[in-house]
Amino acid sequence: MNKNLSVMVEALSVGILTIVVGILLHLLIMNLYGNHDLNNLLIYGLHLLVIGILVHLLCEYTGINKWYCNNGSACKA
Repeated sequence: MNKNLSVMVEALSVGILTIVVGILLHLLIMNLYGNHDLNNLLIYGLHLLVIGILVHLLCEYTGINKWYCNNGSACKA
């Protein structure tokens, strides 16, 4: 798999994970405050997908991912 395709697959994965976590958190908060309006949940999910993709691409192309792999605990054995 070439690098650009790999980055896009990673970005889509991060976007989908952002949707799952964001919507679960949103639903929890809605239940805590008694707001059960689900009309905008699809639009909210789409916003989360775009945010997740953009954040991943930003991290990839600004060097944050490379820095993290050199300095972060997840990449050290």
